[in-house]
Amino acid sequence: MICHQKPDIVVVTESWLHAGIENQEIFPTCDYQVFRRDREKENRMGAVFILVKKELTVTREEELETDCEILWCKVALQGSKSLHIAAYCRFYEKDEYSLGEFGKALSRLGGHNGNVIITRDFNFPGWDWRQNIMRPDCHYPTLHNSFLILLNDTGLIQIVEQPTREKNTLDLCCTNMPGKFNKIEVIPGISDDCAVEAEVEVKPIQWQQRPRRIQLYKKADWHQMAIVMHTVEQEVARLQHSKAVNELWLIFKEAVTNAIDKCIPVKNCKSREQLPYRLGEMTSHIYGCNTIAIL
Repeated sequence: MICHQKPDIVVVTESWLHAGIENQEIFPTCDYQVFRRDREKENRMGAVFILVKKELTVTREEELETDCEILWCKVALQGSKSLHIAAYCRFYEKDEYSLGEFGKALSRLGGHNGNVIITRDFNFPGWDWRQNIMRPDCHYPTLHNSFLILLNDTGLIQIVEQPTREKNTLDLCCTNMPGKFNKIEVIPGISDDCAVEAEVEVKPIQWQQRPRRIQLYKKADWHQMAIVMHTVEQEVARLQHSKAVNELWLIFKEAVTNAIDKCIPVKNCKSREQLPYRLGEMTSHIYGCNTIAIL
């Protein structure tokens, strides 16, 4: 979905990720900045993360996060207050504690003026968002009403009306900027919930590319590289019974790193103030589903 849609921001819940899984194993880190909030307990069936295109100026807002499945990031905008984005997941319809912690997060947000988008799985199946009424078969009407009061008190509007799982609209998008949404629709996802796709008309601050070094592979001395690799292969084979695996790996790694430095020339590129794309006129895309939500 990410490779096909090329979204600007990706919001994900129920990732099941933990500290033993590196970002580069899962994400296209060459294109995205990764912000994760993994579970530390044995039950790792939750966890949330947000991916943001590297061209955008973004910071994590840990001071807004409370004891529930929620992650906050702030994106800088041109000529406007910052955009606060949250990934939130409430696993059970009867989970009163998570709703209370979500309310605490919103109270902390009250001191941060700006645009707000909170998206993902809120799990309130008893509310008909198309008609904006509570269903007769709602099992927890008090919690549903508390959620609506919380949105009203904080100036947030829920804008997803289509069902995201069977007949229920569980995956929501709450915002204080509904007029900036050019599109919001439900599309097929990769789990039991559908994805929520949206386009938001915003102007993010353009990131200035920093000076960097580029390796010139076309001018590399591959013959010398092959000689070095053959030598290290023989060295590892000679030591395989006397050295531990980690020691052999370090020998191999050091040899490869030195070979790259010696055999592949580099050049220094200056910073570029004008990138080939124009971020000031970009429209951000938003998607969401139970396993993956994309903004």
